[in-house]
Amino acid sequence: MDIPQLTTSLWQALQPLLPVLASKGAEELAKRGVGEVWEAVKKRFAARPETQKGLDELLARPDDPFAQMKFQVQLKELLEADAAFAASLSRLLEAASPTYQASLHGGGAIAQGPGAKAVGKGGVMIGGDVKGSTIITGDGNRAEK
Repeated sequence: MDIPQLTTSLWQALQPLLPVLASKGAEELAKRGVGEVWEAVKKRFAARPETQKGLDELLARPDDPFAQMKFQVQLKELLEADAAFAASLSRLLEAASPTYQASLHGGGAIAQGPGAKAVGKGGVMIGGDVKGSTIITGDGNRAEK
């Protein structure tokens, strides 16, 4: 089992939920599928005063990059120290991870998952402001000055 990768995967699952976790939104968390993962992590962190302190800091300041890093380091250390715990979290994370399936026939686009975006054939996706630009779509079009 690759502990650094598991640590990263766990962090990626939990990090977007920090505002919910910090506000004690357990019901909302359960709806998102990682409630069991969080409960297992929280229980393990609570078993040791030094990790409990790190968890408390993260929940008090979920946007603080230092609190986030401390939590990740402590999580990695806990996973490295206990292979059974790491395997258990890996299974829980796999069970909580959404699976996507799609089939596209003809023109169009498919976007799945958090933050996913799609643009159909001939479409244009702009991730910010566009000013003073010409956008031309379609086949065989040309822009001349």
